[in-house]
Amino acid sequence: MEIHITEENFLREVENFYSAYDLSEKWWKTSHVTARGFDRDFPWMAAVVLWERLAPHIINSEKLNDMMQEGYRLCSEGKEDEGCRIWLEVWEHLRVTGRDFPVVEGGRRPGDPAVLVASSQGSTPLRI
Repeated sequence: MEIHITEENFLREVENFYSAYDLSEKWWKTSHVTARGFDRDFPWMAAVVLWERLAPHIINSEKLNDMMQEGYRLCSEGKEDEGCRIWLEVWEHLRVTGRDFPVVEGGRRPGDPAVLVASSQGSTPLRI
């Protein structure tokens, strides 16, 4: 696998991409990547790790996904305030980017609750 990039060039490139996946797709097009099978994910995983280490101040979509998952974890532990704070931070990142994000609307998925109720009185367990 031949992806040649310096730290300086990597830091320049993350300014032009919103996700490590998109950056890795560029590498596939501009480098001689020979990965096959499960190894096809290696350039993407490498971009994620390099981004976390070299440019943690630039939030990418993978980091936002990690933050969303952390919010879900906290809410499932009864820490809704903490989970919602993280989600608000994610929302702020999405808002300031000015990017248009595709929304896929569909029917309820297996396991989705029949009804969701929001209240300023705090949370109570849903009974289905």
